[in-house]
Amino acid sequence: MFVLSDSAGETASKLAQATMAQYPNVEFNLFRRTFIHTKELLIKALSDAKKHNAIILHTLINDDLVDLTNHFCEEANLYHFDVLTPPVSEVERRTGIAPSREPGALHHLNENYFKRIK
Repeated sequence: MFVLSDSAGETASKLAQATMAQYPNVEFNLFRRTFIHTKELLIKALSDAKKHNAIILHTLINDDLVDLTNHFCEEANLYHFDVLTPPVSEVERRTGIAPSREPGALHHLNENYFKRIK
């Protein structure tokens, strides 16, 4: 499995680990490609995933990178799961508020939370 993220990749990694835990007798390799902020880095990561015929889990928030991932995976016939776009789009639809589209926003939220409770 390949985890692709524009931040640390923790969210998709947890999902990958939960999936792999359902198959205790299957040996998996988990590759993490993190802090992907350019198309060049993304294409390199996707090309590596293609070499392994990998399952791809991604938490990319930039629409251009998401679109590139979708197109690449469809062309390469790779399974990919977009962890963030569906729920983010639904919250935007329900609230009428556009998301910040800030990579690593969860990490920043957690940092600020822990600073407040100290």
